[in-house]
Amino acid sequence: MMPTGMTGKYSTQRASKILVVEDEAIVAMDLKCQLRDMGYEVCGCFDNARDAIACAHREQPDLVLMDLVIRGGIDGVAAASHISRTMDIPVIFLTAYSDDDTIGRAAQAVPYGYLTKPFQPRELHAAIEVALYKSKLEQQLKQNEARFRSVFDSSPVGMALVSLDNHFLQVNAAICKLLGYAEGELAGKSQTTISYPEEIERERGLLNNLISGRSMSEQFEKRFRTSDGREIWTLVNVSLLLQNQQPFCYLFQIHDVSEQKMVESRLTQLAHYDALTGLANRVMLNDELERAITSARRYNYRLAVIFLDLDYFKQVNDSLGHEAGDELLKTIAMRLRASVRETDIVGRLGGDEFVVLLPDIRKVADILTVTDKIQSECRKPARIAGQDIRIGISLGASMFPDDAHDARTLLRYADSALYHAKSQGRSHLQFYRPELTQRVEYRMKLGVGLRQAVDRKEFELLYQPIVSLTDQTPQAAEALIRWNHPDLGMLEPDSFIPIAEEIGISAAIGEWVLREACRQAAAWAKSGAPPISIAVNVAPSQFKAGNLVAVVRQALKDSNLPADRLCLEITEQLLLNDSERNHGIIQALKDLGVHIAIDDFGIGYSSLSHISHFGPSELKIDRSLIDHLDENSENASIVTAVISMARSFKLDIVTEGVETEWQQAFLQQQGCQMAQGFLYSAPRKSGEFISWLQDAGRKVAG
Repeated sequence: MMPTGMTGKYSTQRASKILVVEDEAIVAMDLKCQLRDMGYEVCGCFDNARDAIACAHREQPDLVLMDLVIRGGIDGVAAASHISRTMDIPVIFLTAYSDDDTIGRAAQAVPYGYLTKPFQPRELHAAIEVALYKSKLEQQLKQNEARFRSVFDSSPVGMALVSLDNHFLQVNAAICKLLGYAEGELAGKSQTTISYPEEIERERGLLNNLISGRSMSEQFEKRFRTSDGREIWTLVNVSLLLQNQQPFCYLFQIHDVSEQKMVESRLTQLAHYDALTGLANRVMLNDELERAITSARRYNYRLAVIFLDLDYFKQVNDSLGHEAGDELLKTIAMRLRASVRETDIVGRLGGDEFVVLLPDIRKVADILTVTDKIQSECRKPARIAGQDIRIGISLGASMFPDDAHDARTLLRYADSALYHAKSQGRSHLQFYRPELTQRVEYRMKLGVGLRQAVDRKEFELLYQPIVSLTDQTPQAAEALIRWNHPDLGMLEPDSFIPIAEEIGISAAIGEWVLREACRQAAAWAKSGAPPISIAVNVAPSQFKAGNLVAVVRQALKDSNLPADRLCLEITEQLLLNDSERNHGIIQALKDLGVHIAIDDFGIGYSSLSHISHFGPSELKIDRSLIDHLDENSENASIVTAVISMARSFKLDIVTEGVETEWQQAFLQQQGCQMAQGFLYSAPRKSGEFISWLQDAGRKVAG
């Protein structure tokens, strides 16, 4: 608490007045300077009791700094006793003596502090502020007590006079109502019979402070047991009442704070536990990990930190909605708790990231026992939004003291191991190795660079043709983004698009791709190349951004590209989130004249009803179904079925990843209209693509 009325670095209202009583002139002068620097008003400085007492009567200071040894016939103890007793002004003793006799004499004056010379300014400042604050509270308490005595019976605050042996002498109506007793039942009753045993000894010590004079009152919390057995929390203020200057009884003022305690409990819950899952949150995890490290160091144990997240959780969120995602997270949280030992800690950092702390590890096999059980439990199907969802988890582990000796590094290393587990194919456990840190740093470097890549014009588009399977003439081109990183060279989208999604800039990148693709496609038409459509991938984040229709409209307007030559490719997963909002966006895009294609078809979960509802104009069969395609493979049956289904809906069909003549012949036989792949052309830069397009046009014309 800062003193009132301070200047400089101390804020102010009214400066507290302080009287200095010190017999050494140099010390007194130094004290005055220090006090004024702190912002206090020094209302007098004297070396004897008579002048000091006269000044105290006249100036009524807020505090007196009193040396025990002063000039004249009255020493500091007597002067302080007179000032505090007759004027009720708090006193702090300043002395070079700290022997038991001196302290004992000083204590008789009931001072508000005792500083032994030499002392630091910080000590002085702290002692003054504590004394002023304590004095203010005690003055308020005295005023309250006088008022309470006059309105004891009618007070809305629970009040009771309690004997020195802890029996109720007199109670008011408020306390009877609070505790559920009639006045006659409570009067004479021992307070200990309605108190909780674990609190009785603590309260006895506080009451002894009043008897011994070490305290004037005791701003403590206490639980009472009501007549019907309920527990209530109260804030109790106890003062000692005197009769003929001797302890007579205690005055209890009791406030019901049960509701506040419930709020505090809730706030504590929010501060330390994840609101969605009830698991430990980041703050609590850090605290628990620090404690676990201390214990492991003391008893020479190991401990493990396990980072884990759900494989492809984002797709569940995007396809089934956030409510389904939350439900899945709660299910996983319950399974994690059921999979670990009683001494283990499970927490959630946010999103689909969880942490498990395994204290008291003797060998690596102990970790594997827990992680195997976690993986087994989490792989079980979960019924979410009316569907059975199977989802894997990836795990990364670090160990104390093998990998690191502090909490922050252990967490960072476990995160590095998790990232490596995901990059290696997901759904398995990786232990930390030093080289993994470099990979995380590489990932962070990409994240930093991505935020500036658009402004620095580091992105560029390549174009891969989509040709007719009837005569191999170009029908369209798909725009494929690349990042020309200043240090790392040309990067494929798989290396940076997931990071862009994590840091929330994928929608901005998608907007740039859309504008640039439309501009290039319009330029090709002016160059005399055959008129073809341009296909652009649209991420779920662009749907969530809420401005996709406006962005498309503006891109078409700026480029003068006809709307019917733009095809927006959306993932099959987006159809699963069959919300009216998404349907409305797609319908608005179709109203602009833009074509809609379902990308990566055949690897998701969409049904005929979803396709019918959204009404796309085109299906793109995912390249994974074309890999290792032969006439007897399961993929051949799937491709045949997809083509047949698409034809029944009168949809155009494009197959990605065509690389062999056999694949082309198979697709032609099944009635697929268009294909895309290295058999026809690799992705090309715009200038190269125009040349390829012009060559293709000349072949058709010839």
